[in-house]
Amino acid sequence: MEINRIESNIVCKIRGRMKMARGKYSDMASQYAYMMRMLSIKAQKRLVFGVCVSILGGVSTFLAEVILIKLIINGLYHQTKLSTLFGWILLIFAISVFTGALMYFFSLYRQKVNAEISTMVAEKLMKKVRDINLKKYENSEFYDEYNRVLEKGDKVFIQGLNALNSLISSVVIVVGIMTYLFRLSALVIVVCILASAATYYLNQKIIKNNYKMFTETSTDNRRLQYIDRIYYLKDYSKEMRLFNLSPMLRDKYNRVFEQRINKQKEYYRTNSSLSVVSSFLPYLVTYLFITLYTIYKITRRLLQIGDFVSINNASFQLINRFNLMINRVNELYEVSLYIGNFKNFMERDFTLPQGEALVEPQLDVCLEFHEVSFAYEEGHEVLHKISFKLEQGEKVAVVGLNGAGKTTFIKLLMRLYDPEAGRITYQGKDIREYQIDSYFSLFGTVFQDFKEYSFSVKENLYFLKTGETEDSSAADILEKVGLKHKMKEHRDFLHTEVGNEFQNGVNFSGGELQKLAIARSIAKDGKIMIFDEASSALDPLSEYEVNQLLLNSFQDKSIVMISHRLSTVVHADRIYFFEKGRIIEEGSHQQLMEQQGRYCRLFQLQASQYGK
Repeated sequence: MEINRIESNIVCKIRGRMKMARGKYSDMASQYAYMMRMLSIKAQKRLVFGVCVSILGGVSTFLAEVILIKLIINGLYHQTKLSTLFGWILLIFAISVFTGALMYFFSLYRQKVNAEISTMVAEKLMKKVRDINLKKYENSEFYDEYNRVLEKGDKVFIQGLNALNSLISSVVIVVGIMTYLFRLSALVIVVCILASAATYYLNQKIIKNNYKMFTETSTDNRRLQYIDRIYYLKDYSKEMRLFNLSPMLRDKYNRVFEQRINKQKEYYRTNSSLSVVSSFLPYLVTYLFITLYTIYKITRRLLQIGDFVSINNASFQLINRFNLMINRVNELYEVSLYIGNFKNFMERDFTLPQGEALVEPQLDVCLEFHEVSFAYEEGHEVLHKISFKLEQGEKVAVVGLNGAGKTTFIKLLMRLYDPEAGRITYQGKDIREYQIDSYFSLFGTVFQDFKEYSFSVKENLYFLKTGETEDSSAADILEKVGLKHKMKEHRDFLHTEVGNEFQNGVNFSGGELQKLAIARSIAKDGKIMIFDEASSALDPLSEYEVNQLLLNSFQDKSIVMISHRLSTVVHADRIYFFEKGRIIEEGSHQQLMEQQGRYCRLFQLQASQYGK
């Protein structure tokens, strides 16, 4: 009974391992099928071309190191004519030269196709990232997944193609070498296979450990990259110096680095031991066995002297090819894990759902919130049952203390997020029924943290439409916002780069950057203007200039402005006062002052501060 139970357990384990192996290689095949579908036809041609070149290279090496040496040694032993020996040498030399030339042309072709693959993968990632629902960025697990995909990027596909190329060609070459050796000694083949099988098993463990280590340290890697960014990004440079952040950052970097090293240590120890064994064991066994075996065969006159050299060389080529195949299979497995990450990331739906409707630009603005609620985390509402309406040409202000939900409200209004409850309509239709790009086209934005780009001034205004827009139109907008005179000081005028990131460009002050942001919104010509603390970082004179510019530039637009400084919103048609995610007061400035509520008290407090 005990023996039957042991046998049953062994059978179950074998079946379990076979099932796991089938599942693993099935997954591998699925990932590479995805890769070949995704890559262009040129990449598939690159694989075929590469396999042919590699096979020819293997054949050339086999002829030179196995066949030619055997022919020369046996020929000299049997006193073959020198002209015949020279003919063999010349033929194999010609094959080697032809193969070398073909490999050179393939390397050039491979570089070209690799560049195309890198571009294509980068474009796919950019497109995917562009459409990611911004709420995902609130999730650290998403960041880790995203970082793992970006860290590998196009490299996994190029590495996968190279590994496939090498594996397929090695299989063909191995079949050829085994066919040759089988005539001389089948036992040599068996020994090579057993030694290589041991190497494969050990390398499988190394690859699994590497992937586990990569997964476990991904958050640490992201933290280290974040600290690196703080060091070299201009945005942090002033505070880095004024607050002497460097010691703290170095300490944090060292602690995270040490934490990562501690996680990696055990993997490194295990992998080092496995690598040493997998590297030396096959060669030690085969070297001792094959050398002694062939010497024995020659002493028994079962082999010629040339066969001794050719068998040894062919055996070592076979071992090398077996090990190369094993490494490539392991590499293909490892790469398939990263391709799986990429595939899962690309196939997961991170986007906001959208409909097919297009915004009709000729219709008047009518945007409305119907008891909208929103939470970044479940159970922690940021907005609660917000009702709001914006009509054509209306100037609306949203005010309140920090953390009241004002910026979240704007994000929902522009459909950067979707509400958890309630709905938002435009022209009576739920905004989720519109195509997102069509809905986005409604909005021009001027934010306090507006971003400038190290491109030309004209590109900062028009982006994709730069080539479609005359310089004169851009110049008119710059004149309207008061920046044309500054730009005329620069030789390249509209084509001067913003900032000094890549060359000596134009540097704008804080107020001038806000004017550039306003110019960008004028260039976009949206129907609804969003001003989120557009002037709060400016001095009073610059703030007055920017606010006057906003009012004068967008008189015919619907406007939603967020501001802490209530003096900037007194001329709004309607003011919404937010507190703890709710609208607690609503009306014109005069109406709210007459109510003697929260708005009135805050306005009077700010007025008294300005009066000091």
